[in-house]
Amino acid sequence: MTRTVRVLRVFTRDGAGGNPLGVHDGIFGDNEMQAVAAELGYSETVFLGDPLDGVTPARIFTPSYEMPFAGHPLVGATWHTARPDETVLLSCQVGTVTGRRAGRDVASIDVAFRPTIVTVDPPDGVDSAWIARMPLEYEVHRLRDVSAVTSYDLADRPDHRYVWALGEDGRDDIVRARFFAAGVGVDEDPATGSAAVALAAVFRHVGVDSGSVTIHQGAEMGAPCRIDLTWSPTLTTIGGAVIDDGTRSVTS
Repeated sequence: MTRTVRVLRVFTRDGAGGNPLGVHDGIFGDNEMQAVAAELGYSETVFLGDPLDGVTPARIFTPSYEMPFAGHPLVGATWHTARPDETVLLSCQVGTVTGRRAGRDVASIDVAFRPTIVTVDPPDGVDSAWIARMPLEYEVHRLRDVSAVTSYDLADRPDHRYVWALGEDGRDDIVRARFFAAGVGVDEDPATGSAAVALAAVFRHVGVDSGSVTIHQGAEMGAPCRIDLTWSPTLTTIGGAVIDDGTRSVTS
């Protein structure tokens, strides 16, 4: 069967880069959805069901795994389903998120899900380390500076590892980050909304109950991305710019 998938680039930076996303209107068999995601080969593909009581179900697949929660598919799904300046509700395995489309090109999600954070001993070359249960376990490693992030040499194949440092462009409100997720079939991800939610939880864990940062990710892959992250004691918001790249036909 041939299926039409909309292709978006989510979290673009200055009109370039972004994390490609497949969006399909309709949910079908698990094996078929997994096959579509594998053929597309993007970090994630999201499948959207019919709204029930105003909430649209969202199923999220990497090329090899179904994700309980992921940020860039839900931001892209918000942009896809909402009209400019409209709010939508999307459900995934960790609960319901509120999506907002701000004008033509920007979308965001409000996430009430609060991951559990555990401080762990940092490995060599890492300043501080935590485990964030998303509910999948993410290693969150703060490195000494931005140059350590850009030159990070991956010596293993972690299931989910986020490395980051403050100080991009000499500013203490800009984070440089990279995310590696061999465990779900993604060697490196250009932009990772779920990891941004984990980062907000880490900030809360160390006593910063509210704040905002800009995250730059993906430049090492030739796909510069920007995620705008804001958090309070009870809510995390991630958002960014979205570009529509048309459609692809996929045979599953």
